[in-house]
Amino acid sequence: MGAAALGIIGILVGARGWLGLLMHKAESWYLVTIVILGVAGVLTASAAFLTVHRRLVPWIMLAVSALILVSSMVVTAVGLR
Repeated sequence: MGAAALGIIGILVGARGWLGLLMHKAESWYLVTIVILGVAGVLTASAAFLTVHRRLVPWIMLAVSALILVSSMVVTAVGLR
């Protein structure tokens, strides 16, 4: 359930950022930052899925992915004028 929530919220943040880029409302540093954060978030969520046979590693990866998602929300709020 938590991973699904991360995915849905991540799609919403990505859509907001994409629309900001299309409307030319993004700062110059925004594209690089949001791409790096997006790739890192997807990689950590994938790592959580791939390490499901471990005890704590998937939970740690999901927590890291959630932190990256929160930082993406902050970057999106700051980077779009």
